[in-house]
Amino acid sequence: MFIAALGDVHGQWRVAMLLIEWACAEADITSDSLAAIFQVGDAKPLRCEEEISQVPGPSKYRKLGDFPHVINGESK
Repeated sequence: MFIAALGDVHGQWRVAMLLIEWACAEADITSDSLAAIFQVGDAKPLRCEEEISQVPGPSKYRKLGDFPHVINGESK
């Protein structure tokens, strides 16, 4: 059983997916072999612009990111 873990995505879900694919390639496994993927830290799964106001902390972290592409199926 293989498990992936990454942290502080900060709304960059496509980059996170690329990193997981890269790590799997380095380990000579496929991402389908992963039993679980854990994201720890600041994920920022914001669905729309209106949710940005709910993000605590410095304004430099208040960005939509690409999570909307994940939830609508554009990104796996």
